[in-house]
Amino acid sequence: MGLHTHDFAEIFWVNEGTGLHLINGRRERLQAGDLWCIHPEDSHALEVSGGDSFAITNVAFPSEALEWMRTRYFSGQTRWFWTKERRGDRVDTARLHALNAAADQLAAAPRDRLHFEHFLLGVFSVLTGAREEEGLEGAPEWLAEACRGMRAAEAVREGVPAFFRFAGRSPEHVARVTRATLGITPSEYVNRLRIAQAAFQLRMTSRTVTEIALDAGYENLSHFFHVFRRLHGMSPRAYRERLATPQR
Repeated sequence: MGLHTHDFAEIFWVNEGTGLHLINGRRERLQAGDLWCIHPEDSHALEVSGGDSFAITNVAFPSEALEWMRTRYFSGQTRWFWTKERRGDRVDTARLHALNAAADQLAAAPRDRLHFEHFLLGVFSVLTGAREEEGLEGAPEWLAEACRGMRAAEAVREGVPAFFRFAGRSPEHVARVTRATLGITPSEYVNRLRIAQAAFQLRMTSRTVTEIALDAGYENLSHFFHVFRRLHGMSPRAYRERLATPQR
């Protein structure tokens, strides 16, 4: 995608892969968890780097809606769309999952200001808390590094062994500190990452449910269905069909 401007605003975040963002004469590295608010006057382009897949979620909307939001909610703000020098934000895995869930809801909702406003305010709410990774305040650096390492799709496929390897501590110690810090076990942490990856594939690709489950690291399909239903309240097929069916 070459350098371009447009007459609308947009917000995008990176779900997987790495790349470059050319923005107003600068080159910024992109990786999973990076989020950018693009103003209509910005000149930007995306470049994919490496041989891995690169997937983003992008939401575009009229520039007048952006000005209306600023006047109503963010008068005097110098963040996000209203910075003098555009800078990206970073969100952790849990917030990335929340953003994709919000985008799912927006895709299935009526095209009106109420639902758009609900979505964008939710994004700003996520960004307000994104300065520190959720649940990792005060956590040892090795645990934060392990969580960052698990953003890679290949690490998610490998699962708990990858988490332990990134942590560089004994499995018993990692499990104990993870439960104390995040409130969940390493296995549950990996399950949430895998299901988030699978949900993204269900939304954005036409791959079969079996292919998606295997790519996320689930060799036992019944276990995949069980975990997906527990986290999303529906089967993978129903999840995909809900997004594909226009809402009246």
